[in-house]
Amino acid sequence: MIRLLGLRPSRASGTTAIPSCEAIAIVVRVERRSINPTSTLDLVHLLHSNSCTPKARNGARCKYLTVSTSHDPTLGIKLPTVHHVGEQLPVRLNPTTWDKYPRIKGATGGLPSSIKRSDLSESASNTNWMDDSSIERLFVHTMAWGSGTTNGRGPRYTDQALAQGHVGETLRKARALLQDGHPGAAYHLHKKISRVGPAFFTKQLWAIDTQLDSADQCLILDARVWSALGKHNWNSIDAADGSRRWADRYVAYLRACARWADDAEAKPEDVEFTLFGMS
Repeated sequence: MIRLLGLRPSRASGTTAIPSCEAIAIVVRVERRSINPTSTLDLVHLLHSNSCTPKARNGARCKYLTVSTSHDPTLGIKLPTVHHVGEQLPVRLNPTTWDKYPRIKGATGGLPSSIKRSDLSESASNTNWMDDSSIERLFVHTMAWGSGTTNGRGPRYTDQALAQGHVGETLRKARALLQDGHPGAAYHLHKKISRVGPAFFTKQLWAIDTQLDSADQCLILDARVWSALGKHNWNSIDAADGSRRWADRYVAYLRACARWADDAEAKPEDVEFTLFGMS
């Protein structure tokens, strides 16, 4: 993106006054994302203008302009070999740890000893979106898959989320937003469920979106994926065209993964899985 930060009358080299407005200076900030996502370069270009006003000739500040060029969410970064998500191993669970919470056992009838990624897709396809208990079952399975045996807080936080009573309503709303093509707005709904942060909520969005034909396919964005993106110097603010809104930055991540997937003749899920394995 190129931002024209301001217009001001230019004093030609070697002169002390501007007899006419044939030349004005435009301060330009060029964000060189494809080279270094965090660097900016300030340039001053002299352009000829026939429309400068007397007020501008007297040194008053002119207007601010913004000019956007086509934006690449990958920031020109290339990924190495992309691996197929089917290579992902099942996640092992300790069912007794989860089933000791009555709300969790009531939602699932008891968890298995392991969950595959494809199991969540199947669970999403069997979910009755008019039935909160059916939605809660998908929620718990996804939370358990995301926690495995290494996240000891997972069962407790999942139980607290269920106790709040907003899981069904929130995930139903998220699904409606995804159907309407608003993954950023769906991402923000993580604030509606107690003890479920954005990382785990993107797991919920991914599971829901496996059954939808979304233009921006939802993917998981957790600490391990963030770490891999950072190692490749991918900057979410730059990828979001300067936006600091987390919803925009999540969508930029989805679009970057889609672009990387196209380059590798793979699926966006494959890219996410590859990034997860890099950290």
